[in-house]
Amino acid sequence: TLDRIDNNLGYVEGNLRWATRQQQANNARGKVGRSSKFKGVCYHKNNRKWTAQIRKNGKSHYIGSFSQEYEAAIAYVIEWAKLNLKTEELSKDQIEKLIDYFKNEG
Repeated sequence: TLDRIDNNLGYVEGNLRWATRQQQANNARGKVGRSSKFKGVCYHKNNRKWTAQIRKNGKSHYIGSFSQEYEAAIAYVIEWAKLNLKTEELSKDQIEKLIDYFKNEG
């Protein structure tokens, strides 16, 4: 189906591509009012912890619970890299760049 490359722009020339449903789901905006500013991270009031989880091929994968939001974001980025970049180790600079990329992403 037809998809927008940048959701903030309309269906205009240069902002369109053919995409699968999975690509469109990955390109969707974040939920309004979510508890974290990072993708894949949410706060659970009951245990007062930040949890990180990731979706791959339609399945949700629990990463872990963390006392700090930023720790959960780092865990998400590392797991995302393992699943998508086929790498086991990232430098601190690479992690920071990926966190910035995922911040406020949907």
